Amino acid sequence: MPKISAKTFRIYRATEAVKTYLKSIEDDMSKEPDFIHKYEFKVACLQAAKICNHKKALPKGYVEKLQKKEDKINATRAKIREMNRKEKDSTKQCIRLSKNIIASNLYRQTSEWNLNTSLKSYIDPRVFTDWGQKNDFDVSEFYSSALRKKYSWIFS
Repeated sequence: MPKISAKTFRIYRATEAVKTYLKSIEDDMSKEPDFIHKYEFKVACLQAAKICNHKKALPKGYVEKLQKKEDKINATRAKIREMNRKEKDSTKQCIRLSKNIIASNLYRQTSEWNLNTSLKSYIDPRVFTDWGQKNDFDVSEFYSSALRKKYSWIFS
């Protein structure tokens, strides 16, 4: 394909990476809670960022923030063990634990990748809106107001 620009090729590759990832996880996610949808959305953006090599420096205080997340996980696990000993219902704590684990994993995976560059410039928004409609999830919250205006033909 001699007449394709480098940017067009990068858009194609990033969008295909996102499509492939979303197809691999798409076993009826409509019953999953929103925090799972958000996690999968960001991991899909991570796939595009890796394809496009959108790296960034680690944030200041990365180790401390990661340690705080691990401390939250350990504290929640301790609460669950205590509630189980007292034979109380710990479903809310289990949900909180899974949210904390997912947040920690996501932070660990995405801390050196710039997901916003991929999202605003290289991923076709139709991929995410189609996925969101299939899974009863509103993806417009991940797009800034300027991007929603830019893609008004999708977010109307």
